[in-house]
Amino acid sequence: MQIKELKVSFALRIFIIIIFGNLFLGTAFQNISIYRFPINEILLLFFLVFTKFLPSLIKINRITNIIPFLIWMLYGGTYIFFSYLDKGIWALRDGSHNIDSLYLLVGFIVLPNKKSFEFFIKTIGFSFFLALFYILLFPFQALLISLTPKIVSAAGHSISFFFNFFALKVTWCWLGFYNYILFYRQKKINLFYSLTPVLLIGASLLFGQSRALYFALMAILIFLMIADKASKQIFLYVILFMFSFYFVTLLGLEIKGRISYASFDFFIDHMISAIPGVTLLNPEVTGPAGSVNLRLFFWTQIIERSLTSVKIFLFGQGFGLPLTEFAGGALSVVAREPHNMYISIFARLGIVGLLTWIWMHITFFIAWRKSYKYAVANNLYEKYILLFLLIYILFALFSSIGGSVLMYPCFTIPYYFFWGVILRICFNLQIMQNEKNQ
Repeated sequence: MQIKELKVSFALRIFIIIIFGNLFLGTAFQNISIYRFPINEILLLFFLVFTKFLPSLIKINRITNIIPFLIWMLYGGTYIFFSYLDKGIWALRDGSHNIDSLYLLVGFIVLPNKKSFEFFIKTIGFSFFLALFYILLFPFQALLISLTPKIVSAAGHSISFFFNFFALKVTWCWLGFYNYILFYRQKKINLFYSLTPVLLIGASLLFGQSRALYFALMAILIFLMIADKASKQIFLYVILFMFSFYFVTLLGLEIKGRISYASFDFFIDHMISAIPGVTLLNPEVTGPAGSVNLRLFFWTQIIERSLTSVKIFLFGQGFGLPLTEFAGGALSVVAREPHNMYISIFARLGIVGLLTWIWMHITFFIAWRKSYKYAVANNLYEKYILLFLLIYILFALFSSIGGSVLMYPCFTIPYYFFWGVILRICFNLQIMQNEKNQ
């Protein structure tokens, strides 16, 4: 093995650990820091310093327009720098979304060949079984939290290092679709793999109890039924999900989630509580229903503030100050984000930043669609990888309508890393297509 291959292999293993840490350890992992600087960003900085990333930008530009990504990074990075000089370390925290977007380059660079790509697929397989293991641990969450080390966040929260389960609600849902990447390895999926979507996605819904996730999952199921002919089996899974919830209620099983004990009635009421102005008799959803009105107040207040001047409308309020004035919890910590990622981007970077971010994603999705159609037409196994990684992307995007998902590095880093992997696959397929046409 050449020295260059050794370096790439080592870098891949380091960043796979980073991705694993964020997917499973969530907010605890993102708060590991050295001299107040998060380990996620420190390793990203080392990577950018010691890697020739300019050739990769040129390669990415061959499959999609790189200009909006560069504008997003330069515009956001400049804003973060001057905000840091004025507001201090909190400007870096608030601007972590822009900073962590550079993980796209990591995902593109560390998978240069088939061997590294296969290693990446194997690590996804390992994460699949690790996610199943975490389901078994959830009933013992309180005991495990009391026995394991804690991480103190910048806001003063004490977080269990191994068992905070914060990011797992998305990780479980995403890995529930793991059987997609098994399709190219075996023609028939056995009973174990057929039931894992119910186990993993069910665990996310039962334990996480997040309305944003409910609607994100429904949107993804609709997308898959339209985009992938093999997804007709999803109808069966939907029926199994509904039956499982009804079965839990019928037997009187008490499964305690984040908000309440799981039951069919609770999930229906919890979803309905997302509609503003709806009054429900179920006392368990009174709090969640009230939070909807509070979030709408945040959003209205932020948009009104952004319209107070042309400068703020165009370029935003910058980083370093919270976007809301609401303080809650035992520590009365101010909620810095309004539980809507799109409004957060607009508030901090203005309409210029929001439109640039949307433009960037349009170019990414166009590249994905082109490569996915080519992979499907030629029956290449990359079609399953492209679809599987996009599921995580869609979970983050849909969930961000009702939550500040990409404001958390534990979601942002896998998100952009997976976009980098997708663009690497697109690049490889383009090379394959050009060779085939010659």
